Amino acid sequence: MQNINEKSDEQKRAENTKAVADRKLQLTHGKRWKDFTKDALAAKERMKERGDIRVTKAQKPLRKGEVRTLDKRTGKWKSNLK
Repeated sequence: MQNINEKSDEQKRAENTKAVADRKLQLTHGKRWKDFTKDALAAKERMKERGDIRVTKAQKPLRKGEVRTLDKRTGKWKSNLK
């Protein structure tokens, strides 16, 4: 019989996955990762509402040595590699 104070395996697993996700965000974005993710998610929602093509259109990942810049006249991304 399980003691009332003991946690089930599912509860332990859920806490562990949450802790791992939080730690990964902290390693990626620094000690202010909560503010960054909150702002990033809000910005992404705003871009979706506006219908910005950069959110809806998936781009391929950058190749080695490739740099993409936004062309202000056309509003499209240009690559330095052809």
